[in-house]
Amino acid sequence: MLLLMGPLVAACVHRPAAEARVLDPASTLPFSFSARPTRGEVRVVPAVAVYEPMPVNLDDYVGRPVGVAREALRRQRVRQLDALPDAIGWALPGEVNGRLGQRWGGQFRVWDLGLQSRDRLAGAVAGRGPGIDATLSSLARSVGGKATLFCWVTELRGEPLSLTGFPGEVLETAAGPVMLEHHQEPYLVSAQVGLALVTADGEVVVRYHDHVEAVMAEDTERAGRELARALAKEVDGMWSTDVRLLQHEPDFR
Repeated sequence: MLLLMGPLVAACVHRPAAEARVLDPASTLPFSFSARPTRGEVRVVPAVAVYEPMPVNLDDYVGRPVGVAREALRRQRVRQLDALPDAIGWALPGEVNGRLGQRWGGQFRVWDLGLQSRDRLAGAVAGRGPGIDATLSSLARSVGGKATLFCWVTELRGEPLSLTGFPGEVLETAAGPVMLEHHQEPYLVSAQVGLALVTADGEVVVRYHDHVEAVMAEDTERAGRELARALAKEVDGMWSTDVRLLQHEPDFR
């Protein structure tokens, strides 16, 4: 299974979370999946993000403002948070491939969704428009290929771990043990990430979202991979890979 690089315009569409209102009852369900298999070229479109940007937290564990150097690091971490949705979207196909292995006969190819379509998807995951499944179905028909892989982020929070203890302490987090160091200012990142696999004829085969966590320091891409890996682990059992079902599938040209 290969990740083929095609034309892509990287983008991350932000909409304030305060505007969100759920219109489609199906979009409130944590997951939706069917036994329909997929194969061939699956086109991966850029992730969209719909959440309130994080402010810069300048507090210290002992209750006083941080110094100039640590303030600069924290501002850098907040900028990295803003880049995480793209990093998750880039990493997700590889992490899904890693989970499915030879059980699945598809190939991912990066694809540009277009600005207007990204806006439609952002509105749908925020609860506006005709509903998430109807929007995903319509967009997949326009993208082509055999199917489309969508990704979105609807919550993204990050807090400096130095707020929880003194330098040198080892803190146990959901993402593993972390040593508190002021010269790195690692952040604990919590995100609600969703994905959907939709066939070219518009059937939503998999739609799932969940909260995932990772520790982020210097490497934004690494944090993005860890978040994508956690989501891929969750959808592994929902992704139909039974080759016996393929004989009845249409051959999209």
